[in-house]
Amino acid sequence: MKKFLLILITLIGGNLLYSQNIISVGRSLRHFRTPTKVTRQIRVPIANTHNALEIARLQSLQRQTHYTFTNTSTLSVITIERQLAKHTIQHPVTIVGPYNYVRVFSGLSKEAELVDPKFAEEWKYIQKAQDYNGAHHIINKYTLKLIWEEQRANGIKTNLSDMQKNAPAIFHPLHGNPAYKEIFHNPEQQLKDYQMYGMKITILSILERIDEIHQANGWPQLPETYIQTVLKEAEMWSRTYHLIW
Repeated sequence: MKKFLLILITLIGGNLLYSQNIISVGRSLRHFRTPTKVTRQIRVPIANTHNALEIARLQSLQRQTHYTFTNTSTLSVITIERQLAKHTIQHPVTIVGPYNYVRVFSGLSKEAELVDPKFAEEWKYIQKAQDYNGAHHIINKYTLKLIWEEQRANGIKTNLSDMQKNAPAIFHPLHGNPAYKEIFHNPEQQLKDYQMYGMKITILSILERIDEIHQANGWPQLPETYIQTVLKEAEMWSRTYHLIW
């Protein structure tokens, strides 16, 4: 019997060819309750290979993470595997990726033995937000629905559910706090920024406002590697779903 039993956590869309991210968790058969490996498979057209490899490189900066690459004449497949030994999940800010990937870590962080004790309180704070499972879209789901409706009116065919599930997501302890609604939940402003400047500037604007919150609260600024990872994820996603970058 194989060492790992792969349990499919998220499978996006009906046709794997068009699923940008497929996420699975491998569990040891001997210690079934303990997750041991998170696998993310990125599937992109050949033209987007460089972007996907950049994401894999940035993700592989995490402990016990590596990636492999294969391709056909039309499709590139990058597989990122992260081994989760005891106390290897660190601060929530280290988790960046598509919503379906980030959301997996909401569940894994509930298993105390996986979380570095230095960051246990930060994860407990995240877990209070059960209504959205701790993870949240940088660009609101409703904003994406409005963009999708514009695309449809212009004859651009995309899968809204797929776009939303693959959208870049992060953790933030103030998400859901009514005092910061204008930053985290402002679809009107997000849509306006997107229409005027494209997705890159829209996301950078949100990250800048988050940094302003940090400065006001005496918290450290977002690391440059974090910002670059968010942008690389957003760029690949934007190009996949025909968004203006």
